[in-house]
Amino acid sequence: MAGAPTVIMTDQDHAIVKSIETMLPATTHKLCSWHMNQNLMKRLGSDKVNLKNAFVTFNKLIYDEELTETDFELEWGKIKSYFETDRSDSSSNRMRYLNSLYENRHKWSRSCCPVVFDAGLTTSQRAESFNALVKKHLCKKTTLDQLMKELLENVENREMETERDDNVRAKISGNRADTGFRVVTWLAKRLTRYAFKIAYEQFVASEKCRRQTMILCRA
Repeated sequence: MAGAPTVIMTDQDHAIVKSIETMLPATTHKLCSWHMNQNLMKRLGSDKVNLKNAFVTFNKLIYDEELTETDFELEWGKIKSYFETDRSDSSSNRMRYLNSLYENRHKWSRSCCPVVFDAGLTTSQRAESFNALVKKHLCKKTTLDQLMKELLENVENREMETERDDNVRAKISGNRADTGFRVVTWLAKRLTRYAFKIAYEQFVASEKCRRQTMILCRA
């Protein structure tokens, strides 16, 4: 398909998975790690110790780029061992879910995924944030024109907030005064450049006065 994306990242919705396989066979499909972690907590039971151990090992399999496929098999064996002794009614569903994750390991584990450029992303957070933004402004009576206007205003407001925060950080990081006094260092990290300049001039004046007083006292 001309213009098909190189990578798509989604949750584990079966309809989406099937559609990508059918319509975009050349596209690498990856699973969102955030959604997978949420599903782990829902599907692997209430045993906090086993769940914690599985959670830690599972995230190692997601993010550790230095793992080989042999390492993956060893770590995956640990995850299964946490639940294989469980004989509860939900045990079969739990193992079925783990088996489905293993079958799709090439979609979520760094050690098994095909090598493609994905900008280091492991979640669909950006898309989810945009979806939340659309839902916030969308109702049955909203026209497309109104929706676009609301979205553009929201984006502009966010850009203004980001620019303002960057300016503040730049002003704070621009304060430099290597006096050796902790109070000056403390002020430099917390004040804007203009406020720091005033405070620093007052500090220098008071320090100069203090030294002159000490000289007079010694005399």
